[in-house]
Order: sequence, then structure tokens, then C-alpha cells
Amino acid sequence: YNCTGLETVDIGSGVTSLSPSAFFRCSALSSITSTSMKYEATSDNRCLVDYEGRLLNFAWKGASASYDIPSSTASFTVKHIAPEVFNSCEGITAFTIPETVEGIGQLAFYSPDIEIVYCKCKVPPTLNWSDNVTESSIGGWIVGNSHLPFRCPVYVPSASLELYQADSKWAKLNISGYDF
Repeated sequence: YNCTGLETVDIGSGVTSLSPSAFFRCSALSSITSTSMKYEATSDNRCLVDYEGRLLNFAWKGASASYDIPSSTASFTVKHIAPEVFNSCEGITAFTIPETVEGIGQLAFYSPDIEIVYCKCKVPPTLNWSDNVTESSIGGWIVGNSHLPFRCPVYVPSASLELYQADSKWAKLNISGYDF
């Protein structure tokens, strides 16, 4: 956590437990690898996914401004994006969420640089935030600028737009249909 000099991480075979925020704000981290049976890195060595399909950590140093979140590792499908995974990822302005994602944690995309999010999920993922979130604080919960709460555009499959609009939490976001 907050290790500004940490550049690479190798999760060893003996590791059985790891906090989702273990590498939060490790601004120099550019690669994550793993030999653990419980954790695998994605093929680009940027995301760490556990055996339950939770994307736990992200190595953002050197990532392109537009990042497509991988849908899987060699063995695990990405089903959930843990809280704060992409929090404070400087320089990344766009994310694409794969259609395999079923849930998104609180503050998952809380970053001052995010301008747009593409969500390919045909069924709206569960947004794990409090029900009493107000429109003005949405930026602090899933997407948006940490300094100026704004309604960051979130593009979802056009064929699923009505499902997203019917979801009480997704309806609070600036969602539009998009043909992927």
C-alpha cells in the first residue's frame, strides 16, 4: 500500500491470502506475476485475479491511456472488480469492462483522469455501493473525477440499455447505448 518505489511483484506459490488493496497507490508498479494456485496474473501482467474471479489489483505504470480490462487469466474468469482497484490510476482516461463482469466494488474507478467507461456487460453488473448515494457524489463511487464530481459517460450495449436504465444504481450514471 502506497509503496511508490515498488516496480514489480511476484506472488509466490505459498501465498494464500492477499488484500484487494495490497498494491493501492503503488505508482511505479508495472508488472504483477504469480505462481500461486489462488492468484493468477492476466496475460499483460497488469491485473491480479483470484480463484473466485475477483480482479484484486492493477499495475498501472506504463499502461496505455485507454485500458481494456482482460476477461480472464489462463484459469480464472474475471467476474468481479474489487473496490478501489483502478482508484487513482493517473494517465488512464478510458476503461473497457469485459462482458464477464458481474459486480463492481465501491470506488473501483475513482480517479481524476477517467473521462469515459465502456461496459460490455449484457446484464448490468451489481454496483456495490450504498443505496443512499446522491447524484452529486456518484463520481466518488464508481466513475468520475475525485475533485469535481461529474457525470462521466458510461457506454453500455445498446441492446441492454433498458436493463441498465431500470437498475436503480446504474440509472444514476450517465449511461448511453453503444454498439460494441
